[in-house]
Amino acid sequence: MWELSDIIGRFAYKDYRAEGKKKEMTLDGVEFLRRFCLHIRPKGFRRMRHYGILSNTRKSVALAACLKSLRPKDLPKPKKDKKQLRQEALKRLWKGRDPDGCPCCKTGRMVRIGIVPPQARAPPEVMPHWISLTD
Repeated sequence: MWELSDIIGRFAYKDYRAEGKKKEMTLDGVEFLRRFCLHIRPKGFRRMRHYGILSNTRKSVALAACLKSLRPKDLPKPKKDKKQLRQEALKRLWKGRDPDGCPCCKTGRMVRIGIVPPQARAPPEVMPHWISLTD
């Protein structure tokens, strides 16, 4: 603060838009008081950086205690990958039966002779020859 009177207020400030250069500003008394009063905290308000869990004296201890209290007691089980989920689904599907056993005679073994490739999801452009729409 360089000069203060009933009519004007003159002070220096740091202009961060101009690479932190020091500048001087002169305002009329009413505008100076208005801007000055914006920095006054209402009664009962405190500066947060000096109080509570974020105060520098015990910041690390207080933050650790907060994190510990917010952490759930029973952490959820880690999610299973697709292979584990598929194996569990197959176990439920077969219900203890042999997946290679014959479902009809229950004594023979099924042998894989081929794999059916996945089909396109879009409808075919041409209807297969065995489907007749005129019948």
